[in-house]
Formats: sequence, structure tokens, C-alpha cells
Amino acid sequence: MVGPDDPDRPRRLAWAALLKRAWRIDALECAKCGGRMGLIAVILDPQVAEKIVRHLGLGTRAPPGVPRLVPDPAGTDVPFVE
Repeated sequence: MVGPDDPDRPRRLAWAALLKRAWRIDALECAKCGGRMGLIAVILDPQVAEKIVRHLGLGTRAPPGVPRLVPDPAGTDVPFVE
């Protein structure tokens, strides 16, 4: 059986597949050679991530003037700015 009720059908798409479907961005294509990249590590410690970003000479702060939208804790559809 093929379709939404198929038990062998994957239930979720990978983040890279979603980016490609929604924005036509292939996040796993190497910009230098066009080959496929893969995830080799996940950095969860913010201090380690900041150290790596600084070493690469990249900015560690978001650009000014762009408020971060956070879901309303009351559960309404209206987001608020933190």
C-alpha cells in the first residue's frame, strides 16, 4: 500500500529536505565542489560554538534591528517581541 496510511512511509522529512522543498536550497551541497556533505557533529555548548565562530572570524551576534518573535505563552496566534 502506498499512501498516507502506509506503515513503512517515513513520518517526518529531514530538515535539509524541507529546506530544499520550501526554498530550493540544497543545504547539503558543497559550495566549492558540488559534492554531498553530511552531518558529523552537533555542538550543544554555546561557549564552544561561540569559540568556533570567533575562530572562523564570523560575527557572534545577530544583526541589530531584527526583533526575535516568540510564541505567545497565552497560546493565541499573535506573537510578541521578546
